[in-house]
Amino acid sequence: MKKQYKKLIAHTGVYSIGTIAEQALFLILVPLYTRYLNPVDFGILALMNITILVLTKAISGPVTIALGRYYYKPDFIEKQKILLMNLLILIIAKTAFLVVLYLIFSKYLANMLLGKTEYLYLVKVYAFILLLDPLSVFSLFFIRLLEKAKFYVAVSLSNIILSCALIVFLIIKMDLGILAVVYGKIFSLTLSIIMCLPVVLRLTSFKIDLSVLVEPLKFGYPQILSVYSNLIFRLGDRIILRIYQSVASVGLYSIGHKIASLTRILIVIPLRNSLKPIILKKENDPESLRKFLANCATYFLLLGSFFVLGLSLFSRELVVFITGREEYWSCWKVVPLLSLAFLFNGLGTFAQWGMVMKNKPYHLSGTMLMACIINICLNFLMIPRYGIIGAANATLIAYIFWWLARIYFSAKLYDLRFQNGRIAHILSVGLVIYLMSLFLVECYSIGNIFEIMTVKLGCLLSYPLLIFVTGFFKMEEKEFIKKLVANVINRYFKRMPTG
Repeated sequence: MKKQYKKLIAHTGVYSIGTIAEQALFLILVPLYTRYLNPVDFGILALMNITILVLTKAISGPVTIALGRYYYKPDFIEKQKILLMNLLILIIAKTAFLVVLYLIFSKYLANMLLGKTEYLYLVKVYAFILLLDPLSVFSLFFIRLLEKAKFYVAVSLSNIILSCALIVFLIIKMDLGILAVVYGKIFSLTLSIIMCLPVVLRLTSFKIDLSVLVEPLKFGYPQILSVYSNLIFRLGDRIILRIYQSVASVGLYSIGHKIASLTRILIVIPLRNSLKPIILKKENDPESLRKFLANCATYFLLLGSFFVLGLSLFSRELVVFITGREEYWSCWKVVPLLSLAFLFNGLGTFAQWGMVMKNKPYHLSGTMLMACIINICLNFLMIPRYGIIGAANATLIAYIFWWLARIYFSAKLYDLRFQNGRIAHILSVGLVIYLMSLFLVECYSIGNIFEIMTVKLGCLLSYPLLIFVTGFFKMEEKEFIKKLVANVINRYFKRMPTG
């Protein structure tokens, strides 16, 4: 068991390097974006990205789910190379067909989504993203499945640095506006395919055998409902915002959403990337797997809550710092709500595995569909009255429901049970500290930025202390923490010069 924990921590750490670099570069580019692009431009990019995601998920979603579930399945080990080759052919064929349809209806899309046919060229350029994205997603997914974390990060870092350099050049020197961002995305997708595809092809067997796809696709395609429910869940708020409010509101919400996504990108996604292959390889030891998932979920929440609390406490200051323009500042209000929602999304990553192990795609899709319906209904109720705050609240409530539904079915189908008392303990401490910070800042009318930052930092640092003194840790965990602290102190003092 200790070996799996060490591997999980090591791989999560490696994946985090790539995502940290990605977010660092994003934060560097935001002032550039807000200087050369306006909220309407951000709204256009958000709506086009949603459109492409909706289309590409039909191609890559079921195929990657099938590959992820069956590549390491014991009775498919000898069919791995043939399975990989035939899924790759399927991806390419479906993508080519979809791109042709997209180009035929491009004028209609430009008018329907953006309200003006003058954006037709932009819509047509997005056809290249539609062409490249499914193959890029498939290739990168397979690299993670192979547990090639360092190679994956190397690809990501190369992508990020080179594509961002291109975007900066195209915005500043060529004055291309939002087209610069689109061209940067096309370059990024092309580069990832060039770097990853040779690895994929080396592990394929060039044999067409459609029979090998039957069982995996029977598992993958029923989850297309889950894939689209998840997509609507994540993106539907911006579509409904567009219905009731302006494109600029969509842009503001997208900025706040992007900042809150630090939780998802820096914590949830690296963990998900490293968790999947470890779990699949433990399928033959269900008792050990249940204990592993329960413990990991608790420790994930413990560390994730600290990150979310910090992001929430300093959300206003962070938005002001990275945007630099007052017209963007109001989006800070959605950051605490959305970052907490992404934390529940991370918990759902653990809760789904009971259904996966029992091959229950309809349960996976059903829980996602119900959460999606709740999210959409709440968005229609809240957005007309509360705007972007209503959209953020709807997302949070729906993610909590989704997590609880997955806990219920995983317990029922696989006897996968989590440490719910300790989870409630962590969430309660985090909520108390956040409310305390609001009380101190608002009720005492603290206006000095230095005093505000001091109060918020003090609240953040009180989190681990309150967790410890309120009896969260078990005796063996306390002993481990004491030994860890003692080792760190001893190593530090040994390195200090004497005399």
